[in-house]
Amino acid sequence: MINLKRMVKVISFTMAFMTTFTLFSTDAKAANENINNSYINKQGIQYDFEDIIWSKYKPPASSSSNRTRSVLDNGKETNSGYQDDFYGSINNDWINGVNQYITPDLQEISYYTYLTAKSTVDVRDIFNEMLKEQSNYSSDTVEGKMINLYNNILDTEARNRQGVDGAQKYVDKIKNVNSINELTELLSTNEMDIFNNLFRFKVSPLYTNKSHQLYIQPTLLGLVNSNDYFSDTEESKERKEKYINYIESTLKLSGYSEDEAKKKTDDLISFEENIAKSMIGMNQLYGGEIDYQSLNVSVTMDELNKMAPNLQLSKVMNGLGIDKSKNTIIVQQKKWLQSLNALYTEENLPKIKNYIEITILQALGKFLDDDFVRLNDEYIAYLNQTESNSTQSAENDAYETIYANFTEALGKLYTDKYCNEEEKRDVELLAKELVSTYRKRINNNDWISDLTKKNALNKLDKLKFNIGYPETYEDYSGVEIKSFAEGGSLVENMMNITEHQRKKEFAELYEPLNDEIFSGTVTPQGVFAEYHFETNSLVVTAGLLEPDFYNINDSKEKKLATVGFVLGHEISHAFDDLGALYDADGNYQNWWNIEDYNKFNEKAEKFKEFYSSIEALPGQFINGESTLGENIADITSMACLLDILETMPNANYKEFFENYAIGYRCARSPEYEQQMLKWDTHSPYKYRVNAVLSQYEKFYETYGIKEGDKMYVKPEDRLKIW
Repeated sequence: MINLKRMVKVISFTMAFMTTFTLFSTDAKAANENINNSYINKQGIQYDFEDIIWSKYKPPASSSSNRTRSVLDNGKETNSGYQDDFYGSINNDWINGVNQYITPDLQEISYYTYLTAKSTVDVRDIFNEMLKEQSNYSSDTVEGKMINLYNNILDTEARNRQGVDGAQKYVDKIKNVNSINELTELLSTNEMDIFNNLFRFKVSPLYTNKSHQLYIQPTLLGLVNSNDYFSDTEESKERKEKYINYIESTLKLSGYSEDEAKKKTDDLISFEENIAKSMIGMNQLYGGEIDYQSLNVSVTMDELNKMAPNLQLSKVMNGLGIDKSKNTIIVQQKKWLQSLNALYTEENLPKIKNYIEITILQALGKFLDDDFVRLNDEYIAYLNQTESNSTQSAENDAYETIYANFTEALGKLYTDKYCNEEEKRDVELLAKELVSTYRKRINNNDWISDLTKKNALNKLDKLKFNIGYPETYEDYSGVEIKSFAEGGSLVENMMNITEHQRKKEFAELYEPLNDEIFSGTVTPQGVFAEYHFETNSLVVTAGLLEPDFYNINDSKEKKLATVGFVLGHEISHAFDDLGALYDADGNYQNWWNIEDYNKFNEKAEKFKEFYSSIEALPGQFINGESTLGENIADITSMACLLDILETMPNANYKEFFENYAIGYRCARSPEYEQQMLKWDTHSPYKYRVNAVLSQYEKFYETYGIKEGDKMYVKPEDRLKIW
């Protein structure tokens, strides 16, 4: 079944997106679910995630290179030592030990899942400590605001007393509209803009001009996919029926009779069908039937007014403070906007008001009484094909809301407790050492011309690093969050937060892009390592820089094998097959001598062929095409690290290689392994170790690997670009 949550992102056609390459990443909700699954399995048995991974099943200690052990190779048990399966020799005892904890809810156990779980627990513990001392925080502190909101959510008695009253204020404003001009005036206010799903203003980065651009996005339909309004498939019929039942139930809870609710729902479906006719659906998206000329059309204010005069968009934008007339606006679906303009008339005013009223009830339902919350949770669970939030504790539900709306505030508290400048400087120095090493490799490169070399070095010099945590955090001082005792309500508090976020978004309009990648999605407490082509910058978050993956007191060899490899990997993305298309300033612009670029592609083809020959699962091979960029980054990072080790007196190569293998140890369910082989742009963990190390002579020398061993690759077949 199509994931409707994903569909929203696709259909909206927000083309101005940040392209990223991610070594590790997570989001707040996934992290919260992950840690719950990590601590309690399906049978309700609680266990200690850290104890499983880091105590009971420590990796085997380094030993002689001719040690032989039984390992799993493509699902078949064989005898193999370091010479035949280095990854397995280091990790299989541990993998076999933790496999018992793999469940349908926890399909991977690795450094990534452990660090994600650890960060989630650490942040939750900080919040719980805050709750214990809540009397110490006034309502004007960010801690006090979080506590007030958390208590608002949990005080179901007060919410049940208020019932639908919290939403009624906004519903009444729509009901009191008597003309299309009055509606336009109302939609020009920041308060009601929040509920305007007819035409949606979105500020997003536009990388061609390095600034934040204003987009006008299509109407948000209840069924999301416009094709579902006209499809006869069973899935579409089911989705439509569920949606209709949800809307009718919502209206009845808000005070309408059954007949009134049915009439209003029928009117809503009729109105949405009229709009859906002009909108691109999933069938067109995946069927190649899209007229791309009508997508993301850049227009001036005058052109916009001529395109949709009834909507009076310049008036609405003026009221919202986003009418910077000298700049262009991007209309994401021109045909849709023209169709909506034709519908925006006095004759259709009742149906438009009905649409907005129902939008308000849908948006605020989760913050009203128990009946609204239960209805909302059940419908969202249906859309996402998950269990309803009602199955989790009220405390977890409340905490997720706090995390989603105060992510940066929690990030600041996390970094204050768990991070320090010394560790940040330590990783930054390691990054500088890698850049210096990369510079030497580029200078010594014998297959590119001086011009291409100069441009590559310029790109390396301009590469920006965001390590650990940001210099500044979001300011919540302007957000008023009152407790019930202070006369507040959950709805009003959520409206205040949303208006704050909207003002912050609008304030970025036409402002230059910020090279600091940290945001509401890339947080210091998250587990991220990413390179961003369009800003030529990378981020490694504090959540990744945690024991056992990183410790400031670790040996240089271990640091290089873990966080050093991550840094080298992300730097290398600046020069992989996609990075090669972006210049030093992140512009999609050629910086290559044409002969050099042809040579680059020849070398890249060798990467594709090598990885495509690897049978990762029985009868299933790595896709060398889709994993190309990640494989280039892996192999180039390792080359840089070995260069650094060569400069170190008495470097312990065994410690380095074995810690590198440990860094990618991972137990997965067979089903998840299959999925990842098909969809992941990285090679499977085993081959991120074995395929990478087999390219380097120093690895062969360290473990006595020779021709005939499975880890051996002939010199002429080994991979190298940079």
